[in-house]
Amino acid sequence: MKLQRWLVILFLLVSCNMSVHATETILLPENALLYQDILGFREIPKCDVMALSAVLNTVNGPPVLVWENPGQLMLNVPLPSVGKYEIQVHHLAGGRYPELQFSAYGKELVASQNGQKQAHVKITRITTDLIPGQTLPLQVIPHDGGDGPIGILAINVRITEYTPIPTEKWQVGNFEESQQQIIDEYKLDQKNTLTMPRFCRSTPPSQSTKIFSEPKQSLLAVAYIYHDQAFTGYSFKLHANALASLWINGEKVIDLDSKTHEATGDIPWNKLQRGVNRMSVIVSSPATDTRSWFELSISDPENTWIDPIIPASIDPRRINHDWPKISLSRGVVRAQLPVPDKDNGFYRAGRFEWAGQITHFSVGENSIFAPFHSDQQPLGLDHAAGPAEEFFEPVGYDEAKPGEAFIKLGVGLFKKPVENKYFFGTSYQPVKFFDWQMNANQDRVRFDQVLPNYQGYAYDYVKELILTNNPNGLVIKHQLINTGQKRIVSNHYSHNFIRLNDKDIDQRYRIDFKFIPRMVNNVRSRLTVKGKQAIPLGKGTIFTPVYGYSCLEDSRVMLTLIPEKLRMTITLDQPMSRFWFFASERTICPEMFTHIDLMPGQSMQWVRRYEVTNID
Repeated sequence: MKLQRWLVILFLLVSCNMSVHATETILLPENALLYQDILGFREIPKCDVMALSAVLNTVNGPPVLVWENPGQLMLNVPLPSVGKYEIQVHHLAGGRYPELQFSAYGKELVASQNGQKQAHVKITRITTDLIPGQTLPLQVIPHDGGDGPIGILAINVRITEYTPIPTEKWQVGNFEESQQQIIDEYKLDQKNTLTMPRFCRSTPPSQSTKIFSEPKQSLLAVAYIYHDQAFTGYSFKLHANALASLWINGEKVIDLDSKTHEATGDIPWNKLQRGVNRMSVIVSSPATDTRSWFELSISDPENTWIDPIIPASIDPRRINHDWPKISLSRGVVRAQLPVPDKDNGFYRAGRFEWAGQITHFSVGENSIFAPFHSDQQPLGLDHAAGPAEEFFEPVGYDEAKPGEAFIKLGVGLFKKPVENKYFFGTSYQPVKFFDWQMNANQDRVRFDQVLPNYQGYAYDYVKELILTNNPNGLVIKHQLINTGQKRIVSNHYSHNFIRLNDKDIDQRYRIDFKFIPRMVNNVRSRLTVKGKQAIPLGKGTIFTPVYGYSCLEDSRVMLTLIPEKLRMTITLDQPMSRFWFFASERTICPEMFTHIDLMPGQSMQWVRRYEVTNID
């Protein structure tokens, strides 16, 4: 009897203990970023990956990232597009884990509230106004500046607002063929295709944002979207009453089946073309006699360019191989230059100056410069020819609000998107290209550009290209006068795009510096550096900032095509503010920068010289 009684007591004790330690399972949103995703964030500090049950012994769930006494923690949370967001942070609180406060862009967003004292999993919700895509720099700080570890389980990112695209932004057509026939015929699943289907017509404005088909017919709607954001895609919501799909630049972004009539989807930046992309929605006819319809919404309609037609100024299909040009000559030196032209020019994009590019330059039988691409696309940002020049930093970008214009010196006005930082590789939407006045003689050409006034900025810019003999080559003279009311600050350089005697860039080339170069990026597998010399290995693209220069005498670099004993020497008459080195299979580009800082009424002159010689 005593044994049985003790067994009963033991059973009751075990049962009570099990009920006290009953486990809880943490359920997270389907698309939440878990520990492995967070570890992939840019510049993530080192941390421990711990089983959740090792921290909370009654809780099951995904592993938790724990930073011991970090003081503060920066999480660069990836965002799919510009938009308004709710960000849920699943973190530890209570026990030895302090309450947390969250901030971004120097502004406090939210602080988690004091709750139960025992350690537990907590969800803090952060809402934002319209913010850029790319990443959210989320700063996490223990509440009241206290110490203690920070534990993060997951981060869930969700766009909170989508706005329907107006009907007049679409061209619409009806068809009776199968969806696959339409997809195949108009190459909806192929990128770089901008064809508008022959049966599509413009749609008049409507109070409704729904696009309807004819009865018992399927529907195809097409519009164009201009991609002007750096490393940022777009987010959409598709709503339809039948089978429907959204295609952008050959990618199926959203696919609605018979059970799902509304869904969201993102297209990342690396699936988009710079500039214009085609956007198509295809909707099947419903099973009943009703008309099919769809409504497409986007997370940032106010700052996203969507239109049913492509203006000529940004239409990449307008390729003119017979662009206007001039020819210069002096002795054995010959040059052919495209004339700046808004409609038919060789280069009509927004990065480099249109004036002064050279598509062909020769000294006797030796050719020197070349276009960066063999297949010319006038609206391609880098489809330029040497020596393509650029004022690297724009003017007025920081003070412009999203939707307002900023100045690209030597090029034009461009619309600022919802971004914090300017990026030279973005196809910003042009507002206005500045005119060039040209005056050419047999061996020289002068280009003048005047900005009378924009938001207090104004300038006169002159560049003159002069062919030379003894030594044979080219001189480019520049003068910039600040005629406005505001300071002008930038850095000017030439991308050069040098290709000696039409030879690919490899071990046959040697670069001689006036100083011992220190390459910032790890390019050892593609570039051999020894002393003041470097030799490209022909194993892919090379880019790196270069340090080591200290005085005006260092503003000189020599490129030699060794087997043919052909040398190009580039000299800048200003001390360098920056030195970048770029090389691809096709061209080699040492880039010496000149700093520009002009108060109202001030002017500056600078000269870049190219000398071509044969060496013994």
